[in-house]
Amino acid sequence: MSIRNTSDADSGQVRRLKYALADDLSSKGYIHTPAWRKAFERVPRHVFVPRFFLDREHTGRYEPVDGSNPGQHDEWLTSVYSDETLITQLDGTDCHGVAPRLGGQTVAGRGMATRFTVPSAPAKSSGLVV
Repeated sequence: MSIRNTSDADSGQVRRLKYALADDLSSKGYIHTPAWRKAFERVPRHVFVPRFFLDREHTGRYEPVDGSNPGQHDEWLTSVYSDETLITQLDGTDCHGVAPRLGGQTVAGRGMATRFTVPSAPAKSSGLVV
């Protein structure tokens, strides 16, 4: 599959992954209301996470996984719709080495990591249930 724009991901595959994530979170007891379940079934997470870093061997060596790379597309899409935390920035740069900007200023910090996650992560640690 050749995807150049991550927002063009196969709608049938995305629909299946969204419903599977909602099922998973519901079965684990993290989603208790129809409104939250509907949000997980409708919101296209892949649009917000075009790429992320992955430490495959748990050695501290992260490599980018990019949805626009045909060889990584399936892994990227499956990961975006999983109950796993995804690292979208390391040391202030994204997977293409671009530092985020806010008001014309570069936003960066030594060791800064930005995570994109699902509600089950904070729910697990705080006892909060959505």
